[in-house]
Amino acid sequence: MAAETIGHELQSARLELGMTIDDLQQQTRIQRRYLLAIEDGRFEVLPGPFYIQAFIKQYADAVGLNGNILLRQHQDEIPKNQVVVNRKVRRPLHQQSLIQQVSPLSRVEQEDDILSNVTDRRTRRLLQIFPVAALFGIVMIILLSIVIAMFFY
Repeated sequence: MAAETIGHELQSARLELGMTIDDLQQQTRIQRRYLLAIEDGRFEVLPGPFYIQAFIKQYADAVGLNGNILLRQHQDEIPKNQVVVNRKVRRPLHQQSLIQQVSPLSRVEQEDDILSNVTDRRTRRLLQIFPVAALFGIVMIILLSIVIAMFFY
């Protein structure tokens, strides 16, 4: 008889408790796709080695198994290091080429990147409107100064 994988052991414990994947997701706050990947032994789907162990331990604890013991029993199944694919790697500024550091286009791209990280719609809109509002304010101050100067002369 083949040894049971860690994923099958966790799945069996979950099913014995009558829990669905959605129940487990609510209890552990681990995304459904990661829970399914653990059960199927597809560890490359998970974010990294730390998360693999943390998610397995949390899953095991949620279904009444001892996570530490389970990890020790199945340590040969769990990858220690894995190649991360499709992750954007940012190099430190001193490693970037001189052209990238000086290029005004890269500055615009950085500002777009800052805007893309803003999730709140109102804040995003304010950041887009602010330069226009500042310019409008400057023009109004200049016009007001001209009108006042004409009035007193």
